[in-house]
Amino acid sequence: MKRIILAATAGCLVLFIWGALSHMVLLIGAGFTPLPNEDKIINELKHSIPEKGLYLFPGSDFRQSNPEEQSAWAEKFQTGPAGFIVYRPVGGNPLSPNKLFTQLISTFLSAMIATFIV
Repeated sequence: MKRIILAATAGCLVLFIWGALSHMVLLIGAGFTPLPNEDKIINELKHSIPEKGLYLFPGSDFRQSNPEEQSAWAEKFQTGPAGFIVYRPVGGNPLSPNKLFTQLISTFLSAMIATFIV
């Protein structure tokens, strides 16, 4: 068990450091495009979406939809626009200690599972 914890700790440190380097040095802004008309869109979001969440548009309640509703949704999705919005109505610190700690713990647990499997 001691070897598993030691290996998981080493794996965690390597993954955590690699994650920091890849996000802060190698991939700065990769894949992100600024919103055109950001101020107008943010103002509309503030007034339209009351709580944080992951939103899909066009939207559907997949758990309670019938085949006709699913077909209508698929047609809307195919004709567009379509996308995801990850939304928080209040801001926050992008590198808060809580987020880094959560990342460290989840990385350790992932390394522990991988070590245990190997």
